[in-house]
Amino acid sequence: DTEGEGLRLREDPSLNGEVVYLGLEGEIFLVSGGPQENNGYLWWQLVAPLNEAKTGWAVSNYLEPAQGP
Repeated sequence: DTEGEGLRLREDPSLNGEVVYLGLEGEIFLVSGGPQENNGYLWWQLVAPLNEAKTGWAVSNYLEPAQGP
């Protein structure tokens, strides 16, 4: 729940990392790396399953597991 702002995927697992993609509420990503702790947060590297160009690091506070088929 990002309160409509979208999920910021950053180039690096840091609040100072450049935002490289803004995910939509409910958008599904696969975990490709992490976890890493930085800036007091736990970060996971994510990638969109149908577009590997949509990849970056996100804070775990805004993530939840998706239900499988």
